Amino acid sequence: MSAIIAGLQPGETVNVLGDEEDGWIPVRCDDEDGWVSADFLSIEGETPPTPPSGTVTTNGLQAGCRLQPDTVSLIIARLDDGTELVIRGETSGDGWVPVTCGGLEGWIFEDLIELPAD
Repeated sequence: MSAIIAGLQPGETVNVLGDEEDGWIPVRCDDEDGWVSADFLSIEGETPPTPPSGTVTTNGLQAGCRLQPDTVSLIIARLDDGTELVIRGETSGDGWVPVTCGGLEGWIFEDLIELPAD
């Protein structure tokens, strides 16, 4: 049995930190992390959508992830064929896709990315 670190009042709001495990939900309240029985929580609000992802397809070559959406911009990461990326937004009008590459925000040309089928 675990120690009780805090009590919650009816209607009090907490942040859900993860998925339910064995009837308990990980939460944060007043900068304290803990677990609350799912029997005592009513989950409201929408779950944030999972960001779309793509896979670099370069026929065995490396692709440059650039700081800005143009071919003269600094390359911040070199990506091997098959590298998975998180897509951060809409493709620019000139074919560049905002992505997260190795934890850095950058741009890669859309012809170098294969998106999963819907």
